[in-house]
Amino acid sequence: MATKTISFRLPVELVEAIEAEAKATGQSKTKIVTAILAKFYDYPYDVLPQSITLEQLQKQLHELKHLMTTSLGHNSLTVMSDRLQM
Repeated sequence: MATKTISFRLPVELVEAIEAEAKATGQSKTKIVTAILAKFYDYPYDVLPQSITLEQLQKQLHELKHLMTTSLGHNSLTVMSDRLQM
């Protein structure tokens, strides 16, 4: 399918939501916006994955562990991890 580059303005909150979705799913912002617009206009174009991949889950887990370690400290992360494995 041929594509065309366009430029337009969006509210900051909407851009942040698109960026968060792209990061969470591992998809490009272009694919996210294309899928949303296609659905809105009832255009048969599915670009989003049906399920998240193992690699994406591992990446998200790594990011969460990093955030928890920097926010709570290593000891808190170890205690929480031990509780989850029970």
